[in-house]
Formats: sequence, C-alpha cells, structure tokens
Amino acid sequence: DDPMLPSYFPYQNLIISGTGTKTLSGNTTINGNLTIENNATLDVGISNFDLTINGNLRNNGILLPNTGIVGFAGANTQTISGTTTNTNFSRLATTNPANIIVESNITIIDFLNINAGKVIANNASITMTNPSSNSQITNFSSSNYVVTTGVNGKLIRNGLSTSTSHLFPIGTTGAYTPITISNIPTVGGARDISVSVASANSADFGGATVFAPYIWNIKSSTFNPSAKFEVATSNIPSAKIQRREIATPWVEQVSSFTSPNVFDAATIELRNAIETQFAVFATPAALPAPKTDIKYFVAGDDYIAFSWKPASVANATYEVQMGTVSGVGAINWVSIPNSVTFITTANDVTYQNKDIKYDETTYYRVRVKTPTLSPYSSVVTIFVSSINNPTTATNADINSAITISPNPTKNSFIIDKVNTVFTDNNITFILMNTTGEIVLTENTAQGLPYKMSLENVAKGLYFVKIINKENIIIKKIIKE
Repeated sequence: DDPMLPSYFPYQNLIISGTGTKTLSGNTTINGNLTIENNATLDVGISNFDLTINGNLRNNGILLPNTGIVGFAGANTQTISGTTTNTNFSRLATTNPANIIVESNITIIDFLNINAGKVIANNASITMTNPSSNSQITNFSSSNYVVTTGVNGKLIRNGLSTSTSHLFPIGTTGAYTPITISNIPTVGGARDISVSVASANSADFGGATVFAPYIWNIKSSTFNPSAKFEVATSNIPSAKIQRREIATPWVEQVSSFTSPNVFDAATIELRNAIETQFAVFATPAALPAPKTDIKYFVAGDDYIAFSWKPASVANATYEVQMGTVSGVGAINWVSIPNSVTFITTANDVTYQNKDIKYDETTYYRVRVKTPTLSPYSSVVTIFVSSINNPTTATNADINSAITISPNPTKNSFIIDKVNTVFTDNNITFILMNTTGEIVLTENTAQGLPYKMSLENVAKGLYFVKIINKENIIIKKIIKE
C-alpha cells in the first residue's frame, strides 16, 4: 500500500519521491520546503486535509489537491515552481506579506484567498476554473492582489458566467490596476478571459511626449464583452484610453472616465482569440519642461557642464543623454554613464561630467522623471554646438568672460570679467569639491571683481560656480 504521511509533527523540509502516491493523514505543516520529485505523487487525502507551507513548493511530479487548502504562511518570499506543466490546487491561500512568486503555471479549481501580500505571476499563468462570480478570488485589496510580469504572466478565468461582472484584481508591483469584465455574451465560445497589466515606457508609444503608465492585455475566447479599467488619473491631465490589437496602431476610444479613476469601456469590442491592448494616454502638461533658454557652457577643455531650471514637481530626477548626427541627419541619442554629478539649488540644476570632453559636434538633452509621472515625460534638447544656436554667445565666449587669479592660490583669489558677456551684478558664488559637494556659498550685488577667501579650505582641486541671471559658469581653482 502507498504510505500515509504522519501529521502529528511539523516537517522541516519534505521531499516526496518514488513512483507511488503519498497521502496526508491529517492537517500538515512544513516549516521548510516541499519538493515533489519526478514520477512522485502527493495526495491531500479524501478527507481534504490542509497543507501549510512556510518555505517553497517545487513540483516536478503530481499534486492531488482534492478540496484541501494549500496555504503559504512564510515570513519571507515564497516560490511555486517546478518542471510539471501545470500544478493543480483546489484552494490556494496566502498569509505571507512578503509575497508569493509563481514561476510555473498553476490552476486553481476553487478559490484563491489573498490574505496578505501579493501573488506574482512571474512569466507564468494563474488559471481559475471555477465559473462562479467573484468568489474565485477573495480578500484581495489595493495592497493584496495578483501581479502579472513577463510575457506569459497572466491571470486567466475560464467559463465565466454571462449574468454577472467579473473582477480581475491585478496590478503591477507598484500599483493596483484592476479590470472588470461584464456583458459577456451567451454565444461565442467557452467564455475564457486572460488578462495582464504591465508598466509602460515611452518606447512603447514612439517617444517621451506621451504619458502612458500601464498597458493592459486582454484576450477573450468570446465576442464583445465590456471592460472597465481602474487607474489613478488625478495626475494625468486629459487622460484617455487607447486601444489596439497586437502590432496595429493605437486608436483612441470614445468612452471616457466615469469617475476620477475608472474608465468604463462599455463600447469596446474584444475580438475572439485576439489579444487586445489598452493604455492611458495623455500629454504631460502637469510636468513642466526645464526652461528653454538654457545657458550652456563648458568649464574648460576637459569636461562639460550646463544648467537648467528645476522641474516644479516634487522629487524630480533627471537623465542626461548625448547625441551625434547620423548620416541621414537624425540624432542618435545614448544615455551618459552614471559617473556624473547633479547639483540642485532652489533656482537651478547643474550637470557636470568630468569624463567627457567638450565637442562642438555633440548634442545634449535633459529628460525629467517624477514618481507620479513616469517614464521620463518631458524632454528639452540642449544644443551645445554653437552652429545650431548662432544668436547665442558661444561656449568659448561665455567661458572666457571670467578670469580667476592667482590660480593656483594659497589663501584667496579674485574673480573678474574681461568682456561684456557677463554683465549682471547680482552674482552667487558656489565653491564645490571634486565630488560635487558644496564647500562655500557667497553672494554679491556689486558685480565683479570679487575676492573669495580659501583660508579655511583644505588644499586641493575645487570648482567655483558663478551664477547670475544671464549665465552660469564653472571654473577650476587649485589651493596649494
């Protein structure tokens, strides 16, 4: 006879092996991992005992769930994996706030109970086969839901009833973005719906001038069900839903948001067996671009630097790209490596990179990102080459407008001007070390010349940032 597994004590790690079936004799707890090896079978028993796992489940064989509950109750992230094509559960429950990662396809016959954390379909499908209403997935919330990642990460619900709405509590790792499917016709197939959602980036939509935080993917085995999407739109001006079938152009939908966060797509057609994508489109008017009159400059022959007005959105971050003109006249942009420094004050942000030499044939641009408006949704192009901006003083003119002497110096130096490019008398001086840290800040309303003391500054190489309403210049200074 196939052995019965004792249940009067918890297991640390349990490995089911051999060709026979091992059957639970009672409710069983495994404090570590459960592994079902090739050709092995674990049966929860005709009494439908519960199986609680605090580690990982790896199924290379067969799990016979009957109607018992398989619970994941660990404190650290747990995984469901294995070489078996599909692992069957009758009732799957999680109380783990650190999330469950599903790495191989699973099918849930009765219900999924998400008491804590998220269930992450990591390039694998979670299929629900109970056609009843929303009792298939219980205890979900805006913090406990199903996350779909990767091309094959999907939540699938089969044989859905035509008489009710069906909620798919899905989202990305950072946002709850559920879909409700309703108006399922009584004809047209098995009424199976597959959904997923992923964070979008500007490359998905041909550039950074369009804001699209999420892409939903829906595939229906039946014709013309309706879809309702929920996404936070309070920071998205003029948000609209766009629709497309895979590899076809995006088309704006005539339906609109029925509340600040809910888009009711009652007129959207989901065609049979064809995956349809939906996304939120809007121009990024809520995120102002850096000012267009950027004063570009170089701080000598051995590195580049320029400044812009900070974005008026909290927690903005920036990316600088450099571009070169291709043979057909287009600019090829690449991100500059992270060995750079951003220096932010109340009035401007300065970028400097000591690893890149000035080149009049190279372009630079700044991209802006915030936590609520992602991806980089405003772009300003900074033309460093003077031939592309002939009405503005050249980098050499601006840089040579200021002199510093003596340099090197022992205790102090004088900043002076030699031409009329730098004329405004209200000037701020910021002394920075080679890591970009601010050492001194001084101001004058008397213009130049100006004497700056280094008496209490350690020996070494520094940069002095000279700022007025016309220009921003950075010069080197060495204290001996």
